[in-house]
Amino acid sequence: MIRSSLSAKLRQGKGKQFARRVRHQGMIPAVLYGPGKESRNLEVNPTDLTRAISTKAGENTLIDLTVEGEAARIVLVREIQVDPISRVYLHADLYEVPMDKKVRVLVPIAIRGEAAGVKEGGVLDQIIREIEVSCLPTEIPEQLEIDVSALKIGEAAHAKDIPLLPGVEIMIEADQTVVTIVAPRKEEELAAAVPAAEAAAEEPERIGEKKPEGEEGEEGEKAEAGKEKAPKEKGSKEKGPKEKGDAPKEKEKKSKGDKK
Repeated sequence: MIRSSLSAKLRQGKGKQFARRVRHQGMIPAVLYGPGKESRNLEVNPTDLTRAISTKAGENTLIDLTVEGEAARIVLVREIQVDPISRVYLHADLYEVPMDKKVRVLVPIAIRGEAAGVKEGGVLDQIIREIEVSCLPTEIPEQLEIDVSALKIGEAAHAKDIPLLPGVEIMIEADQTVVTIVAPRKEEELAAAVPAAEAAAEEPERIGEKKPEGEEGEEGEKAEAGKEKAPKEKGSKEKGPKEKGDAPKEKEKKSKGDKK
């Protein structure tokens, strides 16, 4: 198991103001904790921390941590908070590891060999890229390898197919799929999928945008027809009195005819 070293200082104070002050001085705040241990506020050099975990084991590297001249203790990096824009470290959680007890860590999965199905034109699809294992700190593997050489199109490799070292236990279901070889999509299927994908991409824009006049389609025409009908109905009500007014004119014509 790869080991690194790191030094830290005790940090006085808590809160955002103290954290900003620490970062302004070129350090980052950190917390040290462990089973049966009281948590301690520390500050570490981000460059030294980067160097400590720049190994094949990454954050699973066992680190000999020294705090201001105290005896070294073995820790694992449990979490590092990173600025999403500048990508600089903001905070670190350091876990003091009991060397006689198992710990749970995430270990990357490496693919070994070229699948027979890939040679036939299939596509390798890796479902799981890292897997949680339980083991003693000194037995943490750098990575787990899975051989896919014999996999044909339509076949898969599962968690139970990963060879493990003694003392290492996988913490997921044994029949969970890790890698599968899928058949390549036919050109006709790809050609048919492109217009459908473009139509699906355009649909939200049509719903969210206001359409220019004359482009409303069937619904717009119905709406315009409804608008035109409304004044006609009002106009028909206004014609009522006029119709009553027309009746005397007809009587007048008749009366004139009688006189003739």
